[in-house]
Amino acid sequence: MKPFSSRGAWLALALSIAATDVFAVPAFARRYEVACSFCHQVFPKLNRIGERFKERGFRLQNEDKFDGSAWIKHAPISGRLEGTRNLPEGGPGRNIGYFKVLSAGNLGTKLSYWVDDAWLRAGGDTIHIKPDNAWVRVDLAPLGRFYGKVGRFELDLPVTQTRTPHLLPYPIYGTNTGLETDGIGRYQEGMELGGEFGTTRISASLVKGRNNQAVVDLSKSTGVGDPGKFDGNVFLRVSRRLESSRFGAFAYVGRNQLVARISATRLGVAKDNIVRLGIDGNVRVKKLNVYGVALYGSNSNSVLSASQPSGTGEPLGFAGGFLAGDYHLGDGVALTARVQTRSVDLAGASDRASLTSFLPGVQIVIWKVKLSGQVNFSNNNVKRFSSLQVETAF
Repeated sequence: MKPFSSRGAWLALALSIAATDVFAVPAFARRYEVACSFCHQVFPKLNRIGERFKERGFRLQNEDKFDGSAWIKHAPISGRLEGTRNLPEGGPGRNIGYFKVLSAGNLGTKLSYWVDDAWLRAGGDTIHIKPDNAWVRVDLAPLGRFYGKVGRFELDLPVTQTRTPHLLPYPIYGTNTGLETDGIGRYQEGMELGGEFGTTRISASLVKGRNNQAVVDLSKSTGVGDPGKFDGNVFLRVSRRLESSRFGAFAYVGRNQLVARISATRLGVAKDNIVRLGIDGNVRVKKLNVYGVALYGSNSNSVLSASQPSGTGEPLGFAGGFLAGDYHLGDGVALTARVQTRSVDLAGASDRASLTSFLPGVQIVIWKVKLSGQVNFSNNNVKRFSSLQVETAF
C-alpha cells in the first residue's frame, strides 16, 4: 500500500493558507455596532445568527433601510494579518506571512458583494495572490429566498476551513485520482442560483472548474490542449435546517482536460469526467458542535501514459471524509478535534492508498488576537505535522 507523503501534506497546508478567507469581518461589526461574537463563536466559526446572516446576503432579518453615507462612515474595508509556523516532524520549520484586505456587505435589500486581495510571504519571497472572492449577488426575493450570484466565489459547501476553527485543511475536498487536480474546496469562477423554501435551502452553481495552474501554463507554452477553458461544471446542494442541527447533500459533476508531459518531447491530452457526491451533518448541543462530511468521488480518465497519451480510460475512485468536534469553553477558547480518512484507487492495481489522521487543536482569542495550534497524527508511517498561528483582523 502506498502512503501519502508528508511533503504533500505540507503543500496542501501552504495552499490552504493562501486560499483561506478572513476569519471575521470587523467592518460588519462596525456597521451594525455589535461585537464579533454576535455572529461568531471563536472566529471564524459562525454561530446560528452568523450562518443566517451569511445566507441572507449579509443582512439581518430585521434591518434598517440602507444609508449610503453611514455605510461609508463605518469603513466597509477590513484587513487580516497572519503569521504561521509550520513544524514537520524531522524537518526544518517554515514561516509564512499572510496579509489580506477586503470589502464586503450589502448595498440595500437587493445587492450584496465581496471583493478581496492578498499577499503571501514565504521563503524570502512575497507573492501576490489572485483574489479569492470577487462577486456580486442580487436578491430577487427578500432575505435570501431567491438570489443570483456571479463572479469568483467559494462553492456552497457545508463545512469549509473558512468557517470552522480548524487550522489545518480538509484534504478530502481536494482528493483526486491519477493526474486530475480539480477540487471542490477551491474558489471557482461562474454563477450561482439559490433560495429557501421554509427550512430547506437549495443552491446550484455553474462554474469553470479548477485545473492546476502549472498544467494551464504548460498548455499555453506548448500550444497543446486547452485546460484553462470554461468547462461548465455543476455543483448542487440541498440542506434542511432544524432547531439545533442541519443535514444536507451535495454533488459536483463536470469534466476537465488534462495535459501532461509523457516524455521529453511528447505531451498527452486526456478528457476526464468528474463526479463528487457527499452528505453532511451538523449538530449543536450547548457548547459542543459536532459536524462531518462523507464524500465519494470518481474520475473516468485521469491516467496518461506513453502508449496511451489520450488516457487509459481506467475509471478510478476514492472515498472518505471527516468527523469534527469543537467544544467552546467560553467566548474566546475552543478545543477542537477531527478524525479524517480517505482511500484512493491506484492505477493498474487492485490495492488502494489509504490514510487516517487524528487532529487535536486549540483556539484562544485574547482581545483582537487569535492564537491557534493543531497537530496531525497519521498512520502508514506518515510523519507528524504541527502548525502554530497568530492572527488579527481590523
